[in-house]
Amino acid sequence: MKDTSGSPGAHSGEKLASGELRRGGERIPVVLEAKQLKDTVRRRHNGQCWILTRQYVERLIGGSYKNYIVEHM
Repeated sequence: MKDTSGSPGAHSGEKLASGELRRGGERIPVVLEAKQLKDTVRRRHNGQCWILTRQYVERLIGGSYKNYIVEHM
């Protein structure tokens, strides 16, 4: 899951699909994108990821999104 509330640029990607994640009676809009990912200590790489807004991320994890952010990888 990636936060889409920041600046565009390196974080923007090609939209491949859209849909919804269902959890109980809740429906969460998601978008599948192809983009440059930085999800390990290694260099950025091309990949796909599901995008959803911070508000929905916080609902899913039951807390603040910022608690899960690593500043420098």
